[in-house]
Amino acid sequence: MAAQQDTYDSILEHIPKSIPFVYKNKVWRLLNSAGGHDKKIMRTIIDKLDIMHSYYAEVLTSQFILFPPKVPYNNQIISEFFTTLIPYLKRHYIDNAPAIQLGRISYLWVREQSTSDKPHYHCVLWLNEDKINSSYRILTLTKQLWCEQFGGTLSMPDNNYYISKRLQADSGVSLQEVICRLSYLAKNATKGCHSSKIKRYGASKLKNKSKSEQAPYKNNKKV
Repeated sequence: MAAQQDTYDSILEHIPKSIPFVYKNKVWRLLNSAGGHDKKIMRTIIDKLDIMHSYYAEVLTSQFILFPPKVPYNNQIISEFFTTLIPYLKRHYIDNAPAIQLGRISYLWVREQSTSDKPHYHCVLWLNEDKINSSYRILTLTKQLWCEQFGGTLSMPDNNYYISKRLQADSGVSLQEVICRLSYLAKNATKGCHSSKIKRYGASKLKNKSKSEQAPYKNNKKV
């Protein structure tokens, strides 16, 4: 465990103000936030990434921000969007082949509002990295759907995608980096500017693949 923790610390040297978060007997490093983190959101982020890794040895994490066309009194618009988005991506995604099967897709969104008169949503998609070279085409299709059919706007962060490997492949280094970056979404700040009856976050309901069905790693390579 000590050697593994040293590796975690080494990849976070560029993030000097990180804090520990213990979940399922593992210590993860999170970005420091003055208001702390929502533990339920943080656990959901870790669980959803872990579930995707039960299906795929390497997972692509893609981030974007959605701005609704008007003030939503609940999260119905975002729920309807993701219900529409997943089959839309599977139907329209093309990358060097006329019809790539994207496989399973997972997602998470968090609702935020600070000084603006309406909230925005930080969103994450998790996809099979073996089928996707970058998130550009995915985000282009996502933006197209959101803007044209839902009337909102979409922002793409400069560093909007990361790749992680299963824990056995690199001792958790890539997982730690992704979880640390995504911990920004779990910060408590900017999440209290709405009724307590409105959910702070939502996520897909994809469940774990059984361990006996998971593709193994040998010498850090997929087999």
